[in-house]
Amino acid sequence: MARGRQRKTTKGDFTKEQMEAGVRLVVEEQMSLRKAAERTGIKFQTLQRYVTKQKTAGIGTSIRLTPNYASRQILRKAAERTGIKFQTLQRYVTKQKTAGIGTSIRLTPNYASRQIFTSEQEATLEEYAVTCAKMCYGKSRKDLRCLAYEVAIANKINVPDSWRTNKKAGLEWLLGFTSRHPNLSIRQPEGCS
Repeated sequence: MARGRQRKTTKGDFTKEQMEAGVRLVVEEQMSLRKAAERTGIKFQTLQRYVTKQKTAGIGTSIRLTPNYASRQILRKAAERTGIKFQTLQRYVTKQKTAGIGTSIRLTPNYASRQIFTSEQEATLEEYAVTCAKMCYGKSRKDLRCLAYEVAIANKINVPDSWRTNKKAGLEWLLGFTSRHPNLSIRQPEGCS
């Protein structure tokens, strides 16, 4: 998708010397941010961010004046070696840095926290759908979605607002349910007589 992508913006396209000059013009020579940005060729917002960083750190303290692309390259190489997507690895590295080096964090996604039904409740729904199909009273996709909504309401399970509005479970839930239960085949039932 992005292999042959040509860069279309100049975002982050400045040198350390340009940024030093811009920060020096604002902090030491008291020039306005807009004039300093215009003179050095740096975007106003970018210069403002680095000037704020410099003022927070203190006038004599040195700060990083260029984007930290090197750490991203290291992450990309690590992602390639481990076979993990870059964004996923970056999210977990940021989470670990925020929590602290000695602190243990969850290193696996917790997909079950977003599920509406427990695995036992889903097994019951699956069993009901199979039983209905065996009795020549199969459930269509719409019927199964309505049934899931009714079961959730009857068991006082917290459901998304779209379920309450439509009075049936969402398509995403149905796709997830059928992927978690591959032996279940939901089709429009045929007449038997």
